Amino acid sequence: MNRFAALALSCGFALLGVASAAPAAVYLDQTNENHDGNAHMDFESVTVSNDATNLYFAVDLRGSVATPNDWGKYVAGIDVEAGAGAASGNPWSRAINMPGIDFWIGSWVDGSGGSELWDWDGAAWQNVGNAGLVRNGDILNYTIPLAALGVGDGSIVNFDFYTTGGNGGDGANDASSNPGQASPGWSDPYTSAVVSSYQVVVPEPASIGLAAMGALLLGRRRRL
Repeated sequence: MNRFAALALSCGFALLGVASAAPAAVYLDQTNENHDGNAHMDFESVTVSNDATNLYFAVDLRGSVATPNDWGKYVAGIDVEAGAGAASGNPWSRAINMPGIDFWIGSWVDGSGGSELWDWDGAAWQNVGNAGLVRNGDILNYTIPLAALGVGDGSIVNFDFYTTGGNGGDGANDASSNPGQASPGWSDPYTSAVVSSYQVVVPEPASIGLAAMGALLLGRRRRL
């Protein structure tokens, strides 16, 4: 292989890497509006992105979840199927409602931490695995396969994240889609009147890479 063909191939593979993930969308939340005032229970933003395989959520809190601030629970409702989903409730028995919810993320940060992904099958909640939680100071990262959510290119993912306590019946201390106070106290219920929406865009890196290689090779041929 001559050096120009090698260069074209190298650039093509580089573009394949660049095109492997869709641009991220950042959803900002007002801070200092959570009812208990704790920084680790207060959302700053949620960043969402995807590649051809996974959906990624990066939840930015105002404070770190390191000990002793590791008692909070971080949960989310996800709606991907219009006209379906649960009318109310969630599998963790929190006083939180998101009409039309199809999936529920439940996660905890104490001990070794962990997460669960629940699916509403039309009659009951089913635990279908985990949400790939990775903790990093005040950032909580979640990775969920697109296939697990049944979504693909062009799909709309509606979501709302909530901070909540460890007791059944606890409501939303903060809600990521609500710029105001979610609820006035721990036992007060919360229903998402507004949610955030993200559109999945699955890149097509193969065609981009081939086009790049073709262009570079054509440019070399014209200079001969």
